[in-house]
Amino acid sequence: MTKGRKGSSLLLAGSAFLVWLVDRLTGSISGFLGKMYCGADYLEPVDGIVGDPSCGFNADLYLTLFLFIIILASVTRYYFQKDQ
Repeated sequence: MTKGRKGSSLLLAGSAFLVWLVDRLTGSISGFLGKMYCGADYLEPVDGIVGDPSCGFNADLYLTLFLFIIILASVTRYYFQKDQ
């Protein structure tokens, strides 16, 4: 694997980690995704509790899962591709 590919793998993993970190600290990314998917129903009170059950979409879970898969694929690509 060339240095460019190693660098791009690390850049992709680092970017996914930073997106996850920003979302954990602010909640803005998953909130945006939830509002995009559910519209006005997102985080409406259900039985007096404000949360994801209002539209059945857990944006935090799906975003974290997607970013974890990207990080895992990037690290796998970095370590297991043969040098050329």
